[in-house]
Amino acid sequence: MLKDFKQFVPSSVCLKCDGCCRFKEADSRWRPYIAENEKKEAALPSVVDKVFGSHVISSDGKIAATHCGEGFLCHFFNSKDNTCGIYHARPFECQLYPFLLGKEGAKAVLYVHLNCPFIQEQWNSQIYKEYSQYLQDYFRKKEVREFLKHNPMLLTDYSAFRPELDHVCDIVLE
Repeated sequence: MLKDFKQFVPSSVCLKCDGCCRFKEADSRWRPYIAENEKKEAALPSVVDKVFGSHVISSDGKIAATHCGEGFLCHFFNSKDNTCGIYHARPFECQLYPFLLGKEGAKAVLYVHLNCPFIQEQWNSQIYKEYSQYLQDYFRKKEVREFLKHNPMLLTDYSAFRPELDHVCDIVLE
């Protein structure tokens, strides 16, 4: 399902940034959730336990954070070169960022995280508008809506971070 998902932020930009994959708390809500089918669809069955083993996923279904200096890092993040150790099998939330799946009451919504430097540069540009439309079309696909229905944990309550977010669209799951 996610094989042809088009990325918004070029990897060359991500590799120079010091924002993502770093958290203030070990149990940060910004840690990505791992959907059950993402574990099942990992490259090889023998890799699943190594990549998404129980020591890597915390009890809330999210990737565990590793203590580093004054904060925490995603378990798979290499801070020396800003790379992801599981880039080829990274979770949907990682692929989607700086766009975020949220919930407002019972409603599913798509936000964009305004703290992303690339978003700050591109916000309201033509490329941003085209990608926002791409995402709206993407989330209308039946298989994507089914994926979200089977993984309600992907819909996070970001109300405490509302000033950092911009509403892109509502997502109809029915």
